[in-house]
Amino acid sequence: LTIPITVMMVNSSGKPVFDASTGIDHYVFTGYGSSNLKGDYYKTNEAMMPWYFSEAGEANIVVEFAEGVEAIDAYMFKNSSSGNSRIRSVTLSDSISTIGAEAFYNCSKIRDLALSRDLTTIGANSLKGCISIQNLTLPIDADATKFGQIVSSIRSINFLSGGSDGQNYKENTAANLLWSGSKNYSVTFESGITSIGDYMQLSASGMVSIPASVKSVGVKAFYGSPMTGLQIVDGLTKIGDYAFEGCSGLQTLTLPNTL
Repeated sequence: LTIPITVMMVNSSGKPVFDASTGIDHYVFTGYGSSNLKGDYYKTNEAMMPWYFSEAGEANIVVEFAEGVEAIDAYMFKNSSSGNSRIRSVTLSDSISTIGAEAFYNCSKIRDLALSRDLTTIGANSLKGCISIQNLTLPIDADATKFGQIVSSIRSINFLSGGSDGQNYKENTAANLLWSGSKNYSVTFESGITSIGDYMQLSASGMVSIPASVKSVGVKAFYGSPMTGLQIVDGLTKIGDYAFEGCSGLQTLTLPNTL
């Protein structure tokens, strides 16, 4: 189903446009700007949305937002029945700058989540209950403490350049990052990223390659990482304290002349 982001799925009589038992398994939201629906629209009509299911089933729903859409409404895919959401994959276009509060609340079967490069506003608990994320893409400057969830199932993280500079965290908030509960996942950094922030504490496994655009790696950025290889090309000029402390499995190391 391809549908404008502005379309209401409940008619003026309060009846759902689509039956909740529909077999639609792929949604593409189009349009420009925001939906302009009232703030509690999806919260009020949660059980009337076509992607809402009252009984648990196979996670097979794919959700995409086309270029031009700028915001995902609060509560849009909220599922109050924990474990019943059937959304498997979510991809946001780079035009989206805002995810509303509890937008994906209890979407516990999302495995693939690609957030937008220009994401700047993250509503409270937007990913609360999204406990099964395996493949995560997000901008390096997104505040990963604001999603309201700590995930233990992540297998890969792909950081986009976004605002270029990595988000700097505090030592006392490092345990609240979206990926804090996960271990041994692959990490990639898009060219254009200029810094990897403080206290990201990425538990990166295998080979980690830091692109030439990166000028600094923050304090404890890879603290305790199980990486086996590290490649840093020309460009990096600053490494923060304990950035690679505890990386005891490191077997190969390539360093640039700029250090």
